[in-house]
Amino acid sequence: MIRPTRTVQATVRRFDPAGRAGQAIDDTGVVYDLPADRLDPAVRHLRPGQRVRLEWTAQGLTLVTIATLPAGVRLEP
Repeated sequence: MIRPTRTVQATVRRFDPAGRAGQAIDDTGVVYDLPADRLDPAVRHLRPGQRVRLEWTAQGLTLVTIATLPAGVRLEP
């Protein structure tokens, strides 16, 4: 398992369930795009106001998942 080099918690700003993509904003006001191909496969929907965890490795943003899950835990689809 590749360990994330950086993690950020953010709040979902908008989410399109059809495209499975959206945006989130962190506590300092930085807005992040949430591409569909980085969303944890088991996460079916995100709602505005929901907390998410964004994980990066050297390759860039690698995972968007629900913030309340322990780090390193992946949901099974």
